[in-house]
Amino acid sequence: GDDGLLRSVAVVADRRGRGLGRRLVGRALREARCLDQKRVYLLTTTAEPWFRSLGFEVISRAALPGPLQECDEVRSLCPDSAVVMRRDPHHLIAEVL
Repeated sequence: GDDGLLRSVAVVADRRGRGLGRRLVGRALREARCLDQKRVYLLTTTAEPWFRSLGFEVISRAALPGPLQECDEVRSLCPDSAVVMRRDPHHLIAEVL
């Protein structure tokens, strides 16, 4: 559909700070563009500031599209305290790509 869910981004501790996470997210956003997705969503309990730096904005859980509200990640795997974020994959940010 028009909406994608960025499921997980992880870099082992001794490899952090080298831009690997940004490259992983950039790759995911390029894939979303190729699939012509209009928005990419994620839920995070620990990395809100980092994802903000990549152009994601905080939204309410209620603002998630219906199909995403019904997926396991949103319904049961992520706690209610998780921050929901959204980004247009077509809006380019050079350091992400």
